[in-house]
Amino acid sequence: RRRHLAVTDSDGKVVGILTPQDFLKIVEREYGNILVKNVMKSKSFPIWEMTPLPVVYRSMRLTGIFTYPVTDSQGNFKGLVTDRDLFDKIQLGTIRSDGSQTLDEDDPWSWDGVRNVVSYFIEKNHIKIPEEPVKSITIYNPVIASYNEKLSFAARRMRDGNFNQLPVTSNRNGLEGILLDLDIMSVFGDNVK
Repeated sequence: RRRHLAVTDSDGKVVGILTPQDFLKIVEREYGNILVKNVMKSKSFPIWEMTPLPVVYRSMRLTGIFTYPVTDSQGNFKGLVTDRDLFDKIQLGTIRSDGSQTLDEDDPWSWDGVRNVVSYFIEKNHIKIPEEPVKSITIYNPVIASYNEKLSFAARRMRDGNFNQLPVTSNRNGLEGILLDLDIMSVFGDNVK
């Protein structure tokens, strides 16, 4: 379930990174006949389009789920929101841990000088998220996968759009869940049919 793996040579020098995107062509070619519904493993939790952004942020932190289908008040699928979309709205500020503002210019290596250096660098991030509804950042009409389609089609859409996930829908129930690229990687280790 790791999204990035460092690749090293025989001397331990990092020569690259592997991500699920690097394997999608192989999935299309070798495992493309498997149905999407047979590899969906990740939990999905819908969020109402009027949910305030700070609640969405808190939900992501508490659940470890970073992609939410967005629904209207009737539970109908409207779009998608991801942590990437939320990060664009986050404003970072800093709060000093103590009131020291400057270094001791006479002797920076005195205890006072060292203390000031430490207090200068020890800061606490303060996250500010506007109290807008999630619909303000929702991706409407996202690229989707069909619950009963072959994995080759979904893998190609992910690869072409450089997506980490696709909402999955069916004619019967509407939204079925989210297909993550990490779910697709299960074809290499599981007996998925």
